Amino acid sequence: MLLPGVALFVGQMLSEALNVGSSKIARQQGLAVSFGSQTLVKDIIGIFILFENGMYTGDLVTIGAITDAVEYMSIRSVGLRQHTGACHIIPWPAIASLANFVRGIGSFVANYDVDRSEDSDKVNPTLREAVGGLVQDETIRGMVSLASRISPGLVGLTNQAFTVRVSFTTQPLKQWSGRFALDNMVKKHFDAAGITAPHPTMQVMQNGSGLDAAATIPALPAPE
Repeated sequence: MLLPGVALFVGQMLSEALNVGSSKIARQQGLAVSFGSQTLVKDIIGIFILFENGMYTGDLVTIGAITDAVEYMSIRSVGLRQHTGACHIIPWPAIASLANFVRGIGSFVANYDVDRSEDSDKVNPTLREAVGGLVQDETIRGMVSLASRISPGLVGLTNQAFTVRVSFTTQPLKQWSGRFALDNMVKKHFDAAGITAPHPTMQVMQNGSGLDAAATIPALPAPE
């Protein structure tokens, strides 16, 4: 009678062990399927971006902290080619935001600091003349919109300078060419009008009063 009892006990132990092992395997398989599903859902993000025409090969885009040209797009990742030659491979699930410089329009905002001693009623008209000269340039006219906006009055004021601003709408990827041309035009007009940029100043404090105290101040070195 002892042997059948032992055999029954061993059989029960084996049965419980097999049941526990199969349940563990089932749970592991369930976790694997769950993680696989999450990865698949993340990969679908790339398909959505492709369907929505978010970017094409050759577009200039910003993804995260990287701004480069799109070299290729696959079902799993996108490659950005840097100007140094490096290729950044970015998985679709890592893309939280995307900025495309080729879609629609470009724009730029230019701020110009002028010495505080200048007449603000003279600076803004001179800036308008510079903008007018820019849009008359045949090489630039097709890049920029004629609806430029010069901010009225001042947009910044410090102890040494005040700031004027102009904004432009351009063709896609032409904002840099337009900004370079505007800077050149503004410099020419400001120089012709005698408008100066702010220059650094130094305030010297002295102890005492009178000529004797002033004579104790060491001479500043000549500017190079």
